Amino acid sequence: MFLGVSVPRMLCRVLAVRWLIVTICVIAVLASLGLVYAFSLKGSSAGGLSGVLSVNVVVLGFSDFNAKLKAILQGRVANLVVLDRFDPGIVKYAGRGTVLIISDKWLAVNAGKKEVKMLIKTFVEAGSMIYVAGPKAGLLLKILDEVGVERFPRIPKEVRSGIGYMKISKNHDIIVYGGVWTALKTVTETLEMSTTSRISPSQCEKVREFKFDNDDFGTGEPYGDVTVLVTICKIKESVSNYDWYWYYIRFQTVPGYVVYNSGWETAHEYLYHKVWNPGTSRWLWDYDPTTTTAYNGGTVTVTISVGVPEAGFSYSESYPISWLAILDRSNFNTHEANWEANFNEQNDPVDTGPSTNVVVLRYTFIVETLPHTCSFVDAKYGVMWGKPILWWWEYKTFWTNTKYLDLCPGP
Repeated sequence: MFLGVSVPRMLCRVLAVRWLIVTICVIAVLASLGLVYAFSLKGSSAGGLSGVLSVNVVVLGFSDFNAKLKAILQGRVANLVVLDRFDPGIVKYAGRGTVLIISDKWLAVNAGKKEVKMLIKTFVEAGSMIYVAGPKAGLLLKILDEVGVERFPRIPKEVRSGIGYMKISKNHDIIVYGGVWTALKTVTETLEMSTTSRISPSQCEKVREFKFDNDDFGTGEPYGDVTVLVTICKIKESVSNYDWYWYYIRFQTVPGYVVYNSGWETAHEYLYHKVWNPGTSRWLWDYDPTTTTAYNGGTVTVTISVGVPEAGFSYSESYPISWLAILDRSNFNTHEANWEANFNEQNDPVDTGPSTNVVVLRYTFIVETLPHTCSFVDAKYGVMWGKPILWWWEYKTFWTNTKYLDLCPGP
């Protein structure tokens, strides 16, 4: 837990006397506002962070700030460059997968310099994230305006701990509110969703992809954003007795805490898939993951592994989770591949826990059919957001309608 953050988060939920709760919450929150920036850095080294992120980081700041960032990020990101003065050579790091972290104090001193403005513009146009750390991070607004970078008008002048900005495409921007680790996780998970899936063309006779987002769920501001990517592969095989279709799913949640500065966190995600008209010409053949939990902290590895020995096909990958549980709700008898992801939003660490960060979870299953038979799967997806209101939580759930994940053999 982070000092200055965990106090209002936890005390407001466990004390039983109503007016005492209100009083303590107000005092704790006010106290935390003065400490949150310092401990958004210090707290990260106390165990809230785990794993190595495949992201490059360039840091611009003064000595104290740089020392803190180096202590936090050394060995936890792919590459780390820390500077206390402008160096034109750092433009070589600009590109997708790089985060330029700037101290608000350093930026305040150097914002008037043309070379600094052009540096920020170069990184933005290359697809990097610009993250300004500190309560005065809104200074980034002025620079983005001056260099002609389009941005969302809702960025406030002052924030709790920092602001990150990244342009994905001409019509797609990402704004991140929160600590340094939130910005880094957002970049890595966004790259995961923007790249093609791990399906190799050599494995498939035919591929079809589906994308479901806020419009399908009916969610968005202030709750959060959600994207589900489904890739279906008609597996190549030389055996004529059966056909197999491989489904690979990526489910991304971007809580309002990160993208709308609204305090809404991810609480639950739902994935339901049912093979249509099963048992005669199509069946659920294999699926993963099974139930895997790290709901009360720690880190465990989720492994998804499926295969069709008859077709010489197999696939396996793994990824870590912490402070959440993936619950297997599948059933071979009814030919359903179902999962729920339960986030521990009421107890995971603020800023570094999964409920307040961008998360991409992966799932997979295989459908077997008679030869030259289509795979028909009816799917439905849901997401639940939660927000702490003093000593209780408010929740809001959004669902898609039924989605038809179908693929037929042939051209």
